[in-house]
Amino acid sequence: MKVLFVCLGNICRSPIAQGIFEASLKSNPDADSIISFVDSAGTANYHIGKLPDERMRKTAIEHGFNIDHLRGRQVSEKDFEDFDYILAMDKRNYENLMKVCPESQRSKVSLFLSHHETSNLTEVPDPFHGDEQDFIDVLNLIKHGSSSVLNKILNDAAL
Repeated sequence: MKVLFVCLGNICRSPIAQGIFEASLKSNPDADSIISFVDSAGTANYHIGKLPDERMRKTAIEHGFNIDHLRGRQVSEKDFEDFDYILAMDKRNYENLMKVCPESQRSKVSLFLSHHETSNLTEVPDPFHGDEQDFIDVLNLIKHGSSSVLNKILNDAAL
């Protein structure tokens, strides 16, 4: 299985989701044998080749995750073929994905938080224009949501 996390610019939400998810795979041998690849991308081309946002990298390090190896990229048509799960951080990016997603691949695309069993939120807020606490809140929301996504993928694989 291959998992892709998607936000607008691929510098805040989707890179931290990738970093958190990769870390969870390392500590879960069952998941690591089922999920072979994790990536992140943006629906826009604003930050191609750039590091994640400095504030998100700092927050990640402070919470035990390192995303300094990641670089921004834009979603490509090939992603819809290559990935089994494509998880949008918010409705706007979900809609942008669905505009370019081939009909036959649409079942792969969902909102990240649609898999979170306990959150009342439907979207991961974009911390880009916020303060330090916004980055921490987003990291924590994604951390908890990642557990739910991982459980869903493992359950789907068992079927």
